[in-house]
This record gives sequence, C-alpha cells and structure tokens, in this order.
Amino acid sequence: MPHTDQMRLFHSFAMLVIVLVVAVIGVADRQWQTGTLVDVATKRSPWVGDPSSGTGPLTTRPTRPVMPEVAVYVIETEDRRIELEDIVAIGSRDSFELHVAVGGPVTFALSKKTAYIRLAEGKEYRVRVTRNTPRTKR
Repeated sequence: MPHTDQMRLFHSFAMLVIVLVVAVIGVADRQWQTGTLVDVATKRSPWVGDPSSGTGPLTTRPTRPVMPEVAVYVIETEDRRIELEDIVAIGSRDSFELHVAVGGPVTFALSKKTAYIRLAEGKEYRVRVTRNTPRTKR
C-alpha cells in the first residue's frame, strides 16, 4: 500500500501528539515541594559556555579563555539543605537569578542530580544539584 502525503501528515501528527503526551506526563510526575531560598552566590564554571562569546572577527593574537560565572543557590526545607548550580551563565536569557529573592519561598522538584525550579507564573528552570544533605538544626 503506497504512502500518500495525507498518510505521512497523519503519521507526523500522531508522533507529535505522542511526544507531547509523554512530555506532559513527565512534568506531571514531578513531586513539587517548597523550601526557602537562603543564599545566592556566584562562581566560575568551566562547564558552562560564555554567553558573550560567539562568532566574530578573528584576532591575530590568542586570547585567554574566560570561565563564565554561574549562580549558586541554597534552598532549605524542614529537613534538607540543597545546593544548586545554574547550568547557564549569569546574564543568559535562560537564567532565573533575577526572579528569586533570598528569604523567599521556592517551589522545586528533584530528579536525581537535576532540580526544577518553578516560578509563580509557572515558568520552570532546570539547575544542577551539587549537594543534597540533611539540614543541621540550629
């Protein structure tokens, strides 16, 4: 049975629907919890690309590569202290450092070494979990 353009379109549409359903189910499976953002700092990371670098004119003298700065966050819950590192450089459009305030509540979900931060308007950001330890009582 030969494939027609309509059949190809139908198959493409069906695959798109399946991918969207799987993505929505994956998001729905996250166990959201709340904590308090207790610290924000910066550090240089060799694992993140520099947002200011890009294609440009070639120079004749070599330049020393600069490690971009990333935001580092600490969230505390009733029983955990979670240290997070942004996966994009500060100033990148995908960074959320301007959307959070120290001392404020944070909604997040953990998935192994990845954390998802959800802002009040529903936008989510992915960050790297660098440390997840029991909270020491003060």
